[in-house]
Amino acid sequence: MGNYLVMKCACCENKFSQIEVLRLSSSRRDEIAKGLASKLHVIGARGTAQIVQINEMIVGAIYDYADQNEITRSDEICEAIESVFQDLNENLERVCEPILIDVQ
Repeated sequence: MGNYLVMKCACCENKFSQIEVLRLSSSRRDEIAKGLASKLHVIGARGTAQIVQINEMIVGAIYDYADQNEITRSDEICEAIESVFQDLNENLERVCEPILIDVQ
């Protein structure tokens, strides 16, 4: 996607990016964490990734950059994070169970 915004924390001056990701169930949290750790290690990232969860859904990710060098690689790092979620979403078995609602 590219063009990832690098923001600065008001309280601690850390630099980070928020990454929009495909929504996944929080039951996949461990699988996502392993995928992120592996992918970020392969590209040499040294910062900290966080998974953002609301109720039972993973709705985003945050990456705290280790240094200025990583900030110059923000697109590469954020795209790597997005790809973990994309890969998991593509391999997801979908089951459709409609819930009928009687409105009368």
